[in-house]
Amino acid sequence: MVDLDEIRDLASIYPGSAHYVTLYLNVDPLTNPAGEYAIRINNMLKDARESLDKKTLKDVSADLELISDYFATEKREFKKSVCIISSKAANLWKEYHLAAPTKSELVVEKTPHLDPILDIMDNYGRYLVVLASKDRARIFVTQMGEVTEYGEVKSEDIPGRHAKGGWFALSQDRYDRHTDWHEGFHIKEVEKKVESFMDRQKAGKIVIGGPEESIAMVTEKMPPVLREKVIGRFRAEMFATPVEILAAASIIIKEYERAAKDRMIEDLIARVYKDNRGVLGIEDVILMTEEKRIQKLMVDSDYEQPGYICPNCRALSITPDPCRFCGAKTGRTSHLVDFIMEKAVEQGGSVEVVPGESKLREAGRIGALLRY
Repeated sequence: MVDLDEIRDLASIYPGSAHYVTLYLNVDPLTNPAGEYAIRINNMLKDARESLDKKTLKDVSADLELISDYFATEKREFKKSVCIISSKAANLWKEYHLAAPTKSELVVEKTPHLDPILDIMDNYGRYLVVLASKDRARIFVTQMGEVTEYGEVKSEDIPGRHAKGGWFALSQDRYDRHTDWHEGFHIKEVEKKVESFMDRQKAGKIVIGGPEESIAMVTEKMPPVLREKVIGRFRAEMFATPVEILAAASIIIKEYERAAKDRMIEDLIARVYKDNRGVLGIEDVILMTEEKRIQKLMVDSDYEQPGYICPNCRALSITPDPCRFCGAKTGRTSHLVDFIMEKAVEQGGSVEVVPGESKLREAGRIGALLRY
């Protein structure tokens, strides 16, 4: 998972004498069969060497070679896209494997080019997961099916609650007040940590887990500003692994996102009939893609549609007719929807994949909000 603190450090780099080469590459195997991305990276590197002025090329030639070697030396397991930032002059090499598609581009500047990776952080939900007991809390951040454990809060010597009889009962109320004070102090420490991580990691919502009695205690004593961000709760032992935590939290997150996407689809359908700022159905979506008007693309998760793609200008079609732009013979593809998604991202739009049982299925299975 991308660490936002690390991205902030990169963003704080002040322009100096060093150049930075930033590469974003779409490596989705569905739209890059048989390692087609390798051809694209070679073309991007060639274009950079031909377009840069002599001084800049001399400064970054070692970085371009490092990037070329990175893809050529061994086969790698990628996700949807990859980001590489290289500056030999600044002794910097960063690589990020992203679970979301992004526009393929190579940028040479005096600072790292971070806009695409920041857009992914903004467009894909980032959640804080708090696993809490009466004396301990573990804090995780999850996004796009990945999870990282970021912090822990331990409050030592919190006494347990014991029912006592006889003369011990005379001091039980005092003992309980003492225990309440310790638990309240622990919750406040957890609150501080949660608020800090919510801000630093740009997490918008919270999922709470832990033993059942601890979940109730944490939720009850949370301040309203945090409680209103809680979208669900799950039972788990404090020693649960990050994989187990992710599995439990993902059930809650998926349901929350499903409801949010239902509202988004309702808005899309309304916009289609209200002000023509939306389209439904694959033919209209393809047309808007070619006109570069897509702001947000919405696709049924189970939607597959064969079609045709031009080998010259990569124009898309659902019919085998010659390309309407350059007249070339088009080739058949089984992944027309994936190519539409890739094009939308390349043009600066965002993509929402929605559950198959949503209202989008009845409305054409694919649609888009338009820029104008």
